[in-house]
Amino acid sequence: MLKNKRAVSGIIVLVIMIALVLVAAGILWKVIGNLLEGRAETLAGTDKCLGLEIKPKSLECTSENCTVRLERSSMSTTQSVRKVILTFSNETESGEEIVVTENIPFFKIVTSDETEMGISPGSVTLITTRIVVEGDGEDFDCNGFETKSVEN
Repeated sequence: MLKNKRAVSGIIVLVIMIALVLVAAGILWKVIGNLLEGRAETLAGTDKCLGLEIKPKSLECTSENCTVRLERSSMSTTQSVRKVILTFSNETESGEEIVVTENIPFFKIVTSDETEMGISPGSVTLITTRIVVEGDGEDFDCNGFETKSVEN
């Protein structure tokens, strides 16, 4: 009779161990699934940003306006760009965002005055560009910032 009780307690320990392993596996499955799901949403538009380059090649400012020449890498001309956002700034402030909505095939020259920029053109020392592409039904910011200083 004593041996049967030991065999029964061994089976109970085995069942409890299997239950603990299954619960731990379920918790890990849920946590990792949530992490991967959030990551998948973040990565959904990044494939459209790979190799996409639109850089400010020149920035010239006078007392009346600023002119920037945006150039696009020849390797990225097949990708459609929803918009390019330009921000002119100086040492103390940044101006308003200027949105260029036309697709840029190879280059584009953009000229802006004080009313558009929200900052005096004569004080501009830097331009920052940001690229936005169309993701799966919504805009996706490529988060790549390119800067260019004013040429003298």
